[in-house]
Amino acid sequence: AVNTRNAPLDQLRELGILVAGTPDMVVKQIKRFYERVGGFDHLLMMDQAGFMSHERTVRSMTLFAREVYPQIKDLPRTTPLRRAASAG
Repeated sequence: AVNTRNAPLDQLRELGILVAGTPDMVVKQIKRFYERVGGFDHLLMMDQAGFMSHERTVRSMTLFAREVYPQIKDLPRTTPLRRAASAG
C-alpha cells in the first residue's frame, strides 16, 4: 500500500497510479499500463485536478488530443469478458 497523498510523483508514475509528464512520457506510461493490465477498451481520464485553472486544464486536454492521442489511438481494443464468453 502506498500513501498517495505523500508519495513523490515519480513513485506514483512508476506504480501506474498517476500518468503525467511530457507527451512522450504520457504515451510511454499509457502503453506500459496497457501492457500491464492486458489491454483495455476505453481510457478514462481525469484531466483536471486540484487547483488547475480552466486555461491550464484546456491546455492539457489540447496537448493530449494533439500529441498523445494520435500515438495511442491504434492500440488494439480488448474484447470484454462478457462478450467473449457469450461468443464461445
